[in-house]
Order: sequence, then C-alpha cells, then structure tokens
Amino acid sequence: MKGLLFTIVSFFFILLLSISYFSKKSTKNIRIRLYRYLLIVEMILLVSELISTIWIIYGPYSKIPYVLLRIHWYTGVLWFTLLYYYSVVFVSEIKTGGIKDIVKANTRSKIIFVLFAIGNIAFFFVPFSKINANDNFSYLPG
Repeated sequence: MKGLLFTIVSFFFILLLSISYFSKKSTKNIRIRLYRYLLIVEMILLVSELISTIWIIYGPYSKIPYVLLRIHWYTGVLWFTLLYYYSVVFVSEIKTGGIKDIVKANTRSKIIFVLFAIGNIAFFFVPFSKINANDNFSYLPG
C-alpha cells in the first residue's frame, strides 16, 4: 500500500485542478477542449489504478481487476495520444475546430493516429498473467 501514496496524492491534485478548471468560464477552442479531455482521462486513469490495486490486495479473486487494468492501460495510451495532439496544437498554433482536423493536418499526425489506434486495440488482446497481491506486482502487470 505504500506504493499507492503517490497515486492517491496525484488523484487529489488532479481533482483540485479539475475543480478549479471546470469551475471557471472558458472559451471553446481546441487547446481548451484537449486539455479538458486530458483531465478527464487522467481522472479515469487514476481511479482505475486505485480501484484495481485495492481490489487485488483486499478483494476476492475475480475478473474485475483484469477489466479495470485493461481500462487503465487503455486510458494510459489514450492520455499519451491526447498529450501528443495537445503538444502539436500548442507548438504549431493550429487553428482548428476539432481533433479530426488535427489528425488530418499532416502525414505525421495520421501515422501517429494509426499507431495509437493499433496500440489501443492491441491492449484488449494482450494476455494478463495471474494477479496476486502476495507477489510483487506493478500496477500494470501483464
């Protein structure tokens, strides 16, 4: 459980940041939308990590941690995808209305989209080994 301390603190930090962010009035441009998506995905990422780890340690053996860990992996890849596109928008000052326009902007963005899509699909087929709380396990076993 000592290893979860950083995750718990991160969760509360992101929670405070999200409350602050969503409570203010903002304009609707692509940077703000991507940042909003990053916050939401990060919350899902941290919650899935906390629940699955606590379930592995204290809960009965079931398939629930496996589902949560797959969600955790998927949201991790999704977060990196959004971070890439946020960086592209931030650095290149793209003026667009949606993520589809960023993906279509150049060949590199299209290739990155295809690679991230393949990665997301692959995570649903990667087998996980048996998760046991008595073993030394990471939050993303498999």
